[in-house]
Amino acid sequence: MFPTTVTTLRVMDADGKNLRRLSTGQFTGLDPVVMSDGRVICMRWEYVDKGFGSVQSLWSMRPDGSHADHVYKNTVVLPTTWTEGQRSAPNEDGAGPQSAAVSHKADVGRKKIHGIAAVHEAGSACLTVPADKNLFVQALDEDCMELQRMRTFINLMPGEKRSCLGCREPRSKARAYRRPVAMGGAPQTLCPQPGDTGPRLVHYALDVQPTFDKYCLGCHSGREPKGEWDLSGELTELWSRSYETLIEKKLVSQLNGGYGAAHVRATPPLAFGSHRSKLVARIRKAPCKANLTREELIRIVTWIDANVPYSGTHQGKKNLKWKDRADFRPLPVAAK
Repeated sequence: MFPTTVTTLRVMDADGKNLRRLSTGQFTGLDPVVMSDGRVICMRWEYVDKGFGSVQSLWSMRPDGSHADHVYKNTVVLPTTWTEGQRSAPNEDGAGPQSAAVSHKADVGRKKIHGIAAVHEAGSACLTVPADKNLFVQALDEDCMELQRMRTFINLMPGEKRSCLGCREPRSKARAYRRPVAMGGAPQTLCPQPGDTGPRLVHYALDVQPTFDKYCLGCHSGREPKGEWDLSGELTELWSRSYETLIEKKLVSQLNGGYGAAHVRATPPLAFGSHRSKLVARIRKAPCKANLTREELIRIVTWIDANVPYSGTHQGKKNLKWKDRADFRPLPVAAK
């Protein structure tokens, strides 16, 4: 695609030995340069809930890969398998700019839930997170519904410690007026969301469709579904009937993953996501609330706040014409 040989930055000895990766972004880091203070600066191309194509901002890191941080024009998730993208084109498994179909009118990136941590009343939190991962941060309410998201990712090297002053003002002007409450205790270990047992990939057929099958098909399936909401799991060319219904009828509020502009404007809390979705408003009221458990509701809102992906994997064949193949729409590895 481009005159570059790698998609991530790596370092090695002068004799070419001990090659190791410094960055873990899912797309290309362009034109790296060593600055006078020893940091490496490059242009990072990323699509994280911002659309395709145009978002390329300057980021820097120390020579050991630590302290990755944006330098200019970044207003504000798991690696893409490029071989799968190349494979999918002749199989007609792509969706618009997505070589391997992951979502309809949403994001190309898969989302993985590593866990949640408590936030002190004053707004601070101290926690441990996995190293060498693309970490995507959300602020959630008591029902695990998103209040705000960070539309980029951060990386930490093993043993690295990072801190921030929050996102209420530009970091060049932010000041720490007192020691955060969270710094007074030991770091938290991430814990699973209600209903989970550990980290997992977000996957529509596992997270959402079973709840529709259990509660909704009596009214919302068949030739004349109530409200013209067909929530059946019947498979379509790349997705399913219920998934297409939710997206096409705008029953969920997501960020469209089409070709985006280079300048990404800051968005206020509750600008999109589960709190703005008609589906959530409906299933939280009678009669649709039915006997929906808290865990089932959390699975649905988490899927929405992950920007409504359909597939949690780039692997396998996606087009319905391959339905008799053993590798047709496989489950994510973490879910098996």
